[in-house]
Formats: sequence, C-alpha cells, structure tokens
Amino acid sequence: MKHLFRLITLVGGVWIALLSFAACDPISVADDVETPVVAPKLVLQALLCPQDSVQSIHVLTTLPLNADLEEYYRALDKVRDPWRMATDGIIPSALVRITNLETQAELTVPFQFDTLCYTFRTKEFPLREGTRYRINVDFGSYPPLEEEVTITAATRPEVEILNQSLATFIRLYVPREPLRYFCVYTYTTRDDGWGDRVVAKVNYLSSETSHDGVLTLRSKSRFNPFGAQQTPPKLDSVTIYEIDGRTYRYFQALNKNEEVGDNPFASPAILENYVKNGFGLVAPLWRYERFIP
Repeated sequence: MKHLFRLITLVGGVWIALLSFAACDPISVADDVETPVVAPKLVLQALLCPQDSVQSIHVLTTLPLNADLEEYYRALDKVRDPWRMATDGIIPSALVRITNLETQAELTVPFQFDTLCYTFRTKEFPLREGTRYRINVDFGSYPPLEEEVTITAATRPEVEILNQSLATFIRLYVPREPLRYFCVYTYTTRDDGWGDRVVAKVNYLSSETSHDGVLTLRSKSRFNPFGAQQTPPKLDSVTIYEIDGRTYRYFQALNKNEEVGDNPFASPAILENYVKNGFGLVAPLWRYERFIP
C-alpha cells in the first residue's frame, strides 16, 4: 500500500512538473488575428475663457491601427516639420469656424504653426457672458463636427493661501451645494542644483469634498531638509479656473490614465466623450485673477 501511494505521488509530481514547463513554454506558433478596420475621426478640444486674450482650438485625428490615413498624410505634404504633427495626429488644414448665435457673427479661425492649434484674439471676436457660441470643424471626408457652448457666469470665491515650508494650503470658501468645480495651477521656484526652475502643477477640485464650507487643497513641497537643496521651494503664484462638471470629469480621467502609464495590470479610467461624430470636449471656463501669496 505504501509503495502504491509513493507511485501515485511520484506520477502526480511528474505530471505537475510537465504541466508547469508547458505553461512556461513560450508560444512559438500563433494564429493570424484580423484586427477590425476603424475609420478615423476628428478630435476637437476647445476651452473658451473670456478672460484670456487668445483662444485656442485644437483639432486632431484619431490614429487607428488598421485605418486608411492617406487623406490625413496628404494634408501634411506641404507643411514644415510634418513628423511633429503626424505623431499626435494634428490637422493644420481643417476649416474651423466659430459663430455667435445671438448676432450670427462668424469667424474663420486660422492655424498657428508655432502653437500647433487654431487661435483667435478675444478682442477681435469677444466671448460674452451668457452668450451661446457654435464651433464647426470640416476636414476632407471626415464627418463634420458641430458643437455649441454657453459662456456661463461665475462668482469668484474667497481664497486663502497658507504657504509653509513642507506644504502649501489653498482654501476656497465654497459650500458643498450647488456643485462647483475648479482647476488650480500652482507655480513654484525650485533650486534643482542647476539654478532656479519654475515648476507648474495642476489640481482639480470639486465642492463635493467641501467641509464646513471650506474646500482645501494641500500640496506637498517635496522638500528634503537633508538633501543638497537647503532652501524649500518658493510659491510664486496661484491661478484658479472655474470649470464645469464635464471638464472636471474629462481631465480627471486623462490624469488617471497618464498616472497608469504602461502598467498592464492597472485599470484605465473611462474617458467620457462630449463631441458628436468625433471625440473631445468644448466647454467654458472662468479664470480668476492670479493670487500672489
């Protein structure tokens, strides 16, 4: 009986070893897999801010793996540095128009090669509070885009900035309801051993996290008192934008996907789409004056 048990154990061990080697053996022959043919679509991103002197409209194409992109590449034949544009799918020859739906005033927005986007000066085509605008984009045989946006009013919140050596506290005095969303840029000067360097950091806040009417952003300075840098980073200024819920969710998802990077085990954030027949976002934002602590 003991010999039979040993024999069963031995046979079982051999099978386990064989299965383990088989599982670790690399695949030498794989079946051909046909990837689906996906038509490219336009990508439109426009965040219109009445306080900015220049407005930017970004127009790109998606770059599907198995798509026919000949039309797009032909559009790059006569531009300088086409590879720089082709890497990100930037389209320099689309017809981009913005229309004031109250006055029917229309502007064809030109492409700027220095910024790689379509821009216009706000003084030449004012963005007025409470007014609705339409953006149209046409490019070759791509499905045209048409999106509308209203420049909504905003009320500047009371802001308090407390700059300490190890962290910066930015407090916005806003209640939890109604829901409000903010984009906060902090600019600091750091000595990285090669001289002073200005570093910009962006954070997105929702009044859902407001406690007792105070929305707090805590930003660590990453100052190492035992390192080569003997002085903590200096907070230069803070710029606050008020955004809508769509913009907040859109950029929160983008940031999470950037943090994931190439990690194959991480779950990507779902990026909502707000452009019919394409991808992207058209939304208003409101910039408050720069705060200098």
